[in-house]
This record gives sequence, C-alpha cells and structure tokens, in this order.
Amino acid sequence: MKRHLLKITKFDVFLALALIALFFVILSGIVAPKGEGELDEVILTVKAEGVSCAVAEELSHSALFLLDEKYELSRMDATVENARILVNSGGALLEAESLTKKTVTLSLSAKGALSDAGFLIEKIRFLAPNMEVKISSVSTEATVKIITIGKSTPRFR
Repeated sequence: MKRHLLKITKFDVFLALALIALFFVILSGIVAPKGEGELDEVILTVKAEGVSCAVAEELSHSALFLLDEKYELSRMDATVENARILVNSGGALLEAESLTKKTVTLSLSAKGALSDAGFLIEKIRFLAPNMEVKISSVSTEATVKIITIGKSTPRFR
C-alpha cells in the first residue's frame, strides 16, 4: 500500500502559480508605487532672438525638435516678431525694429519630472528658466533661452 506524504489539490496548484506570477510581475517592475515612473507633461516657453528670417520660418513651422539631439520636444505654438535693436542716432540710442532679424517664441511640450527647482526632461536632463539650450529640427538648429516652464493643461477636443 502506497502512502502519500503530501496531498496536493487543484487549489494548491492554482495558489502556487498565482504566487509565482505575482513574484515575476513585481520582479519585472510592472507594479510600481503610485506616481513612480509617471512623467509630467509640461510646456516650455523658449525664445530665440536675432535669428535670420529663414531660421525663424523653420522654427515656427517645425512640429518636432530635439534637445541635446535626444530629448523630443513637440511644438504647440509659435510667434515670430521683428527683433528689437538699438540704433545710434546722433549720440542717442533709440530702439527700433529690425527688418532682417526675427525673435521667435515657441511653446514646446515635453515629458519629465517638474519641481519648484526646475524640470528634469525624461527625469534625466535638468532645465530651468533663464537657461540657454540648443534645439534642432530636421533642417536647422538654434540656441534658445527658456522663459517659463509650466504644467500642461488638459486639451479638450
């Protein structure tokens, strides 16, 4: 007569498989504490001053930019104005508009971690107001100054 020292039921098998699956889910990082791993969508307002008409045209019409050749920025809005210049008129400096140089203001969307100190794009590269950074599109690049960084508001369609 055979004696079974261990009696295994279908429930025991199911429970063991469920525990193994839970272990692998936790191990693979799929289960994360709330907020960890989530990226904020923010709007960066940047300004490129004194650029040529061709660069202004490209900046205002490009939909996608790269920061440091790896972080994606999507254009939300763009305005182009004639650049303001100082002109010497008989010993006095006067402010006037340039006909050949432009000022471009862009609103760019990015993902990362926003804090009071600044913004970590993709939680890696630190950005803050008044910093100058280089952005590039398919056919041009420009140095821009970060004016503001703010949380994106939900868009309704």
